[in-house]
Amino acid sequence: MVRGRFGPALSSALMAYFAEMTAVDGHTRLVADIPDQTALLGLLDVLDAVNVRIVSVNRFDEDAGPAHPSATETAGADWSPLY
Repeated sequence: MVRGRFGPALSSALMAYFAEMTAVDGHTRLVADIPDQTALLGLLDVLDAVNVRIVSVNRFDEDAGPAHPSATETAGADWSPLY
């Protein structure tokens, strides 16, 4: 989850990295299949390079439930924000 919404140019540039980008309550939920820690750090570097403020990073396990918790569901869940 990142702060704010992306304009058309940034959305277009980042589509290569993310399977889904959804605007939710003033934030943008980004969904990607990230194979390992190195790929995650690389993707975080890409976001940092374009000054995207990261609010949270959540792991999704297909067997554990929904891939896309809402902002209100995430607020009470066990997650760690990255600032």
